[in-house]
Amino acid sequence: MTESFEDIEELGRSYINFNFDTYFQLLDKFHHEFQADPYLGKFLSGLIENCKKGSMITYITPYKNQVNLREMATSFGMSVEDVEYLVSTLIMEGDIKAWIDSYNKIVQLTDDNYRVKSFEKAL
Repeated sequence: MTESFEDIEELGRSYINFNFDTYFQLLDKFHHEFQADPYLGKFLSGLIENCKKGSMITYITPYKNQVNLREMATSFGMSVEDVEYLVSTLIMEGDIKAWIDSYNKIVQLTDDNYRVKSFEKAL
């Protein structure tokens, strides 16, 4: 099934190397190719959404104070508005503790010891 997706290795490699722009492009390609699959199709949208959320959390977590949404959009190959929407979803769901300064396009992280959490995850 997924072995017919020729970019599966590149999908994993792009995530490991934090090349999120390529990762998101390959996720969209994967979704397009397998959305009609009788076994994988019904789970695919949720799977892709969780992969994107996870990579955004991975991107944001090491920052201590703030993240620039414009830089984040460039890294993910998305529009600033789409990134802002996804980050706001992560905030509302409690996956990250922050607030968004929409005027300056900055995610202001709360003082929740993200650096310590990053080190704990690494250990």
